[in-house]
Formats: sequence, structure tokens, C-alpha cells
Amino acid sequence: MTHWDVVILGASFSGSLIAAILAKNGLNVALVDSATHPRFAIGESSTPSADLILSSLVQDYELDELAPLCRYGSWTQTYPEIRCGCKRGFSYVWHGGDSGYQATANHNCELLVTASESNELADTQWYRTDIDQFIFEQAINLGASDWTSSTIETIQHVEPQSWSLAVTRAGQTERMRADFLIDTSGASGVLLSSLDIADVTQLLRTNTAAVFSHFDHVPSCEDWLAQSQARTKDFPYSIDHSAVHHVTEEGWLWQLRFRGGPTSVGFVTTPDSSEFREMKPIFETGQWDHPKNRFPASLFGGSQCSSIPGQVFSTGRLQRLRESGAGPDWAALPSTVGFIDPLHSTGIAHSLSGIQRLAKIILSGNSTSAREQLQAYSQSILTEHRLIDEMVSGCYRSLWSFELFSAWTMVYFAAATTFEKNYNSGRRDFLCSDDSSFLKTVSRLSQSLDQLNASGRCEKRIVEHLNFLRDQLAPYNHVGLFEPSIPGMYARTAAEKT
Repeated sequence: MTHWDVVILGASFSGSLIAAILAKNGLNVALVDSATHPRFAIGESSTPSADLILSSLVQDYELDELAPLCRYGSWTQTYPEIRCGCKRGFSYVWHGGDSGYQATANHNCELLVTASESNELADTQWYRTDIDQFIFEQAINLGASDWTSSTIETIQHVEPQSWSLAVTRAGQTERMRADFLIDTSGASGVLLSSLDIADVTQLLRTNTAAVFSHFDHVPSCEDWLAQSQARTKDFPYSIDHSAVHHVTEEGWLWQLRFRGGPTSVGFVTTPDSSEFREMKPIFETGQWDHPKNRFPASLFGGSQCSSIPGQVFSTGRLQRLRESGAGPDWAALPSTVGFIDPLHSTGIAHSLSGIQRLAKIILSGNSTSAREQLQAYSQSILTEHRLIDEMVSGCYRSLWSFELFSAWTMVYFAAATTFEKNYNSGRRDFLCSDDSSFLKTVSRLSQSLDQLNASGRCEKRIVEHLNFLRDQLAPYNHVGLFEPSIPGMYARTAAEKT
């Protein structure tokens, strides 16, 4: 029997990163996972918030090998073999209505929101097969023990600060002892399920599913827009260097390009919709000119599914939430406690935020205060998921109008830019979830949107809601939201980077 200070269940980038931090600080750490590396994963789009937190982790724990990953320029210069994509911002293209996309001088069918001022300082699209393996290798190099290709048979809570795990690897069942467990297993929720932590997904309003994969030879979106007579010279960045969202009334399709590699493509809509059922075979066959495809076939060209992963995936309902994220001698990262939706690319940043808080608690060495901090951590994770759900579901409830949808994205951008502004002063609960005034603001906006949708969606009420939304977000609008010099083109919302 082997004894560990901390056993981490799950070896994705998040489990590996917290393992690296704890191991570097002298703890005896094991990484347990049923799979091994390399492997396919999504959750690929980083943000300024993610880069900000990762940069802090690198500095606080002297993780020098990870420092280049905080910027697109330094990443590609230092680690060209680790694939990534350039993400200058968030881009939205409207394909709804009877006529689909229509280029106009006022960019009525386009919204581009800048997240960084240059390609050199840009955020990144993470090619998870490469980056997860790289961070895992860093954890092992720093002293974490590799227990991948291992199956957890049982988990027993023997007594406080004492866990017993039966783990099978290479055909042999071994027993592990641990003082503390961290569940980073994502949707599997290995520890949470073992502890019978209740599922409270019914509290969430967002209700979506996805079909997705990686595709080779996807044509340039910017070329397609130029051919459609869009005024691309007004764009604050190349739209191919962004997280592209192609939006209709039914849902949206993402395109994330990787440098020298494939493009991540996925369609998100309600699980029981005809659009969801119809898009999976289109993805599988590459018949982009199928009449059921709401998006122009020329956006996809002759693209086909990449050899990795070599298949198209479809999900049930994406949303999930557990009622607790930590106890006196265990904790789960945010992506294990719950998940809302890929719409605002919150996943990587939220995971890094959880790692930052949890590592500090574990390394504090004060068991009495750690117990209280773990309780607070659990509550904050739940609050953060509920807030993200409110912001995301508002966007979905606005999909019938691109003007309204665009306005609702500003709720997220207000939260993200305020979080980034406050970060260095020590206010680090994710997306302003510790600000009771902001939580009440989002709740009021959500209620107002419900009233609009119930009222028949008349023009007068739409204008009233848009004005109300702008006024309510004013205290959190530090970057000129709602006031672009060119309609729909936000050239300066990025936090400063060096």
C-alpha cells in the first residue's frame, strides 16, 4: 500500500496543473486516470481571464516552463510543436431570418469584440491533445506520480484525512492511501458520484446539446465574408483569428482554427430539436450542401473529419451541476462540479480560477482555516455556475433577434472585463460572482427579458429592454460596451498585456 498527501482523479490539463503546483511545493501527489496521453478533448478556447490567471500561477509557483503559454506569440515561438490557434477576440455572424447572412454598411449581421491588441499578445485556442499531454509531462517531471491507464475500483473514506482507493493497473489491483482527494474527472465526477453528491441540474435554465469534431481543409471565414460583400476592412482583426460563432434562431456553430492544423467545428442547439437531429449526419458525411444545413455550404468547402479524433461526437444535455464542490478533506474543480455551455468560452478560465484558489488552500497548512475556506470555495463555485447559467441562458432566450442577442453578450463582456480590472486588487471570485450588486443586476435583466418574451416581442418593449440593459450594466462598463465607433466592431475592450 502506498500513501499520498494528495490523489488527483483525472489527468486533463487541469488535474495535471494542480498536480504540478502541489508536487513542486513538496507534496506527494498521484495522478490517476483511466486513459492516457495523447487523447482528444474539447474545451479549447482561452480568454484574457484565463491568460491572466495562468500568468499569476506561473509567477506564484515559478512554473517557468508554462510561462510562454500565456500569449500566442510566446507560445508559438517557444513551443511550435504544441499546436494552438490565435484568438484575437469573439466574433458572431448572423445567418438567421428568411434571407440568412446579409452584408451591410452598418454590420447588422456581424459583431466582433476584441480581446487582445495584437497577434503577439493574443489569447489562444488550445489544441487539447497536445497541451494536455505537455502539462501532464510537466507534472510528472516535477514529481507527481503517473497512475494513468488505471481503473478506480473503490473509494472509501476511512476517517477524516484518510482515504483508501483500490486501483487496477496493468492487471494488478493496488491499494492507495491519501490524506486529500481532488476530483478533476469532469463529467465523470468519479469522487462526487462515490460520495453521492446530489445532482441539482434542474436549477439551471440553459438547455443545450452539441455535435462536434475536428475538420481538415475548412475554408477561411474571412474570405467567405469578403466574397459575400462584407466590409472586412472595418474588422479590428482577422476573423479567422478568433472564436467564430455562426448564429441562427435555433442555435450556433463554432469554428476555432489551429495553426498548421485542423479546425474545431461544433453545432449547439436544444437537445430535442429537429436541427440537432439533422446536423449530426451532415457532420458525419460532410454533405454541407444538404438542404437541412442552415449554414452556407461554402463555409465548409470540402472539409472532412480529421483523422484525430476520426469521428463525430454528439452529446445529450450539456448542462450539469452538483450541490457541493468540497468537503473537509476533498474538493472538485469547477469543471467537475458543473458545466453550463461553450457559448462564452468560460471553461478554461473557470478551471484555472478553481486551481488557483484550491492550491492556495491546500498549501496553507492550517487545517482549521482550510476547512472554512473549502466550504467557502464550494459555495463560490456553485454561485459562479449559476451566474454563468443566467448569462448564457439570456443569450439563448434572445436568439430570435441578433440585435438582442448581441446586447446580451455584453452582460458576459461586462462581467469578464470587470473581473480582469479587479483581479490584481485581489478580488478573484470568477466573473464578479462575489459582487452581490452584479448578481442582482443580472437577475433583474433576466426577469426583464422573460417579460419581453412573454409580451409578444413588440418593438417598443424591445427598445425598452435594450435601454434597460445598457443602463443596468453602466457601473460595469469600463471598456465602451454599446458604444463602438463602427457599429458592431469593438476594437478596444482588451485588458493591457505585456
